[in-house]
Amino acid sequence: FLPIGLTSQESGLRLVAEPNVISLEVGGSTSLTVRVFDASGALVDVPVRYAAPRQAIRVRNDVVQAFSAGNFEIVATAALPAGVLGEIPTLRIPVSISWPGIDTINLNASAPILFVGTTLTHQPVAFHADGTRRPAPVFTWTTSDPTVASVDAYGAITGHSEGTVTLTASTEGTSRETSHTVRSFPATELLIEGGSDEARTGDVLRFSATGLGPEGRIEDLPVTWAYTFIPD
Repeated sequence: FLPIGLTSQESGLRLVAEPNVISLEVGGSTSLTVRVFDASGALVDVPVRYAAPRQAIRVRNDVVQAFSAGNFEIVATAALPAGVLGEIPTLRIPVSISWPGIDTINLNASAPILFVGTTLTHQPVAFHADGTRRPAPVFTWTTSDPTVASVDAYGAITGHSEGTVTLTASTEGTSRETSHTVRSFPATELLIEGGSDEARTGDVLRFSATGLGPEGRIEDLPVTWAYTFIPD
């Protein structure tokens, strides 16, 4: 077992990094200095090269920049001085990169109105303070009164009775609330328009569905689509 930083017994060279462990947030940076010492402890002036996952880390001019969250390593390699034989001395520097905190959440409801017996979905988007988007955040969903409207683990809220509820989406200590007023279902018919009597493989058929009630067309009625077919 060799001491930390000592990778070449023949050359006696060792690398020492400052810092020897790096922790950053995505978008952050820090300085990195790697020095090379010989067996006597004297500083050796030789070039040091760095290798790291390009999609996550960049090392340039002794500055480390972080681009993607995760645990990585920077491998520092020193060139052997002229006339020195042995293994090329290297040093692995652990790098831990975390996401910055989530600052805002947009819920993006699929429709503006929730009726009894219907379901709205949400496509939430989380942003950091600098405006960058958080990839694949995991949300927890709740409603203030499940008897009026309930929500599943994916943010689909279903109206059960008339009233108003507060929907809350939470992730990593940040929450976003919005109110939904559940109204009685107003439609007595559903009008489907569009499409064609015949279609060829690869054709795109477009349909629209509109609710009809005693007062005519009902806009913004949530619609769930499904289909059946008879094979040839």
